[in-house]
Amino acid sequence: MLLHQGIERCLGAPSKQPHNCSPHSTRHTNKAAPVPQCANMTAHKSSMVALHTPLLACPTPPAFRPERGRHVRHRAMASTSSAECAAESEEQGSHEVPITLVSGFGGAGKSSLLRQALSSSNANGDAGVGALVLGPQGISRLQHDQSTVSTPLPSKQSDQLDSHGEGTDDATESSGSCSSSSQGVGQSIYQLTQRFAAAESHCRSFIVECPGTSVPLPHAIEFQDELEQSEDWASVPRLDTLVTVVDAQTFLPKIHASEYLADLGLTEDELDDRTVADVLIEQVEYADVLVINKVDTVSGAQARQLELILRKLNRSAEIVQAVHGQVPARLLLETKRFSLAELEQAPGWLAELNAFFETGGRPQHQHNSEHEGATEEADHHISSFVYYAQRPFHPQRLMDQALSMEWQGVLRSKGFFWLATRHDIMGAWQTAGTAWQGEPNALWEAARPREERTGGTSTLQPWHEQWGDRCQQIAWIGVDMDEQQLRAMLDSCLLDDSEMAGGPEAWAQMEDPLPSWFEESDLIQIPSS
Repeated sequence: MLLHQGIERCLGAPSKQPHNCSPHSTRHTNKAAPVPQCANMTAHKSSMVALHTPLLACPTPPAFRPERGRHVRHRAMASTSSAECAAESEEQGSHEVPITLVSGFGGAGKSSLLRQALSSSNANGDAGVGALVLGPQGISRLQHDQSTVSTPLPSKQSDQLDSHGEGTDDATESSGSCSSSSQGVGQSIYQLTQRFAAAESHCRSFIVECPGTSVPLPHAIEFQDELEQSEDWASVPRLDTLVTVVDAQTFLPKIHASEYLADLGLTEDELDDRTVADVLIEQVEYADVLVINKVDTVSGAQARQLELILRKLNRSAEIVQAVHGQVPARLLLETKRFSLAELEQAPGWLAELNAFFETGGRPQHQHNSEHEGATEEADHHISSFVYYAQRPFHPQRLMDQALSMEWQGVLRSKGFFWLATRHDIMGAWQTAGTAWQGEPNALWEAARPREERTGGTSTLQPWHEQWGDRCQQIAWIGVDMDEQQLRAMLDSCLLDDSEMAGGPEAWAQMEDPLPSWFEESDLIQIPSS
């Protein structure tokens, strides 16, 4: 059993609105967020409802994902995979419609991929593929002659989809509750494809281009949630494949650049303070198929390095290289690759943490093929490691000696951390490129009364006699990273022996310059060269 199964739901990832509060940027939001409730879980200090990310008293790892912005809570569902959904639709006597979602930042080549997929089906005499493009003004139906038919949306729904895709063919069509201001993109996709499928019975499947700054996981959760609630079984859309298109030339430069969506005019709403790197990495982490497009603009060695990096970030996706979006249709349509449970386990950082605890922190034994892959990664200066410690960070030193320093080569770090001044709260740590985000995640299991402990902590994870499951556990992935330097940096932030002797009461008096978890979320810019 995976140690961190379901952990993404507790992290609330992917983070849609990490409100900024940094030494280099004063942008932040004080808008209150509701405290979600669920069976057998209660909100910690529920009177503090102004949290951006509610602090939950939940097990480690929890089977619950707090709401973030418009992200919906994922309930237990009978069908979470394409195969299971197909079987259920057959039992209901319904018409099942496989849906492929295509994500990717603006300019990566999503539209080209859609057109190529449609052209390929035309060439094979197959008119059973429908192509849709979601955008700020409505939904565009891409015809087999490559022309488009657009229908505008009501203003509220248009606001939900205004994430500035690639600037062409972007439109959507509304349907009933689709005009609700709480409507998510995944719910819209479900309802719209259901309507198109009912109206155009010749369409066997649909491929849908998503807005440029959207990420796949929340759409998948919303889509599955809508599927669970739907009572119309005449035409049943099911998620079949999640595809992310990556620009071979610009992916890495954009990860390292300190660009905010707001500075580029690409925000989804007034609360959207994400960076471009946030979007790019989360689009990669949650995909069934990764298309490295425009490989003709880079060298073979560069394309291969990028492929290895993407494999580090997503351990299960099929990766294919392409020029002008030309990808075999069999890799995109009716693959039955989608499984929500498997998607949530796809991110490389999560695989790193699982492997670390499964092996007790020892290096894994590698088979020949794995050893060859590791050697090739080393040849391209790609590496990863897990930082683990059973001591808390001193918040002032964490700020001065880590968060204020340049982290050479780091692409992604994510996991959980223990802060001395916030002794009972498990912090969620993540970076994408140069932006660090720390948020309250849950109560440590050891902070709960013994009779209320859920047993959620894996038996493979060490339990400290005094501190229980409190620890630092952070996965790091990068190119040309200096692991020893990063470890030394983090070690310098830990409490020393004399500070440890003071205990939690003394720790609570330490200087803590980090933004309060009870007032504002915490996005800090890491210096970049």
